[in-house]
Formats: sequence, C-alpha cells, structure tokens
Amino acid sequence: MTTKNRKELTIIDRYGYRTFIILLLILIFAIYLIYLYFSTGEVHSSYLFLSVLFLIIAVILFVGFRFTIIKKIDKIYFNTNTMIGESGIVITPASAGLKGTVRIQHEEWSFTSNEDMQVNDKVEVISVMDDKVTMVVRKIKSS
Repeated sequence: MTTKNRKELTIIDRYGYRTFIILLLILIFAIYLIYLYFSTGEVHSSYLFLSVLFLIIAVILFVGFRFTIIKKIDKIYFNTNTMIGESGIVITPASAGLKGTVRIQHEEWSFTSNEDMQVNDKVEVISVMDDKVTMVVRKIKSS
C-alpha cells in the first residue's frame, strides 16, 4: 500500500469530505445570491451584501481549516521514531491492507497491517506512514 506525498494530496484528502462539502455549500450559496442580485430588475443590496459576507466567511473558514488540519497532522514536535516498538490494542478491526483503529499510549491511531486484526488483538508498531497518523502494526504473538 503506497501513501501519497503531502504535495500530491487532493483537497478532499487533506481536509476531509465534511469540510469540503461545507465550504462548497457556502460558496454555492454566495454565488446564488450574486445571481439573484444581478438577475432581478430591482436593486436588492441585501443580496449583494450577503453574497460578499458568505464569500468572506468561506475564505476565513478555508484558511482556518487549513491551519487547523496542518497543525493537527504535521505536529512539529511529533517524532515518528518514538512510536516504533510501542504496543497497543486494536479497537476497530480491519482486514489485511485496510485501516482500523488502535489504542497506543492512551491515544487512538489509525493503523494498517498485512494481516487481519480483531478487537483486543495486541499489536506492535513497526513503522509510521508518511501522513504521520497511520501506524503500520503487526500482531504480538502471545506465548
């Protein structure tokens, strides 16, 4: 399974579907208000005012989401080498190659593995993917 470099990620990969849909709906509403302003024969300055307001809100949200997501994922202080060798417990099961959720150091992380994982399986982190939030794990064999 290959991961995309940060530069190759699409806007949906970087921000998520919900954020993209919210921004898209705000932009569509602002464009609709501009359309209403120019299509009606009467002067409705409220349409123009609201459309500009919604455009400004969309830009502020886009910038805000960008900085929030970047800080969340690209924690400067987060060193991926500190996670290698840590053990955890599977919370959400996953088939080989698919993502699940694992609890490591009292935090929940996404994980992927070459083998099927079930709830409560004990795992060990063998590497961290380029996105810095997905761990590659293997089962710890119980003796």
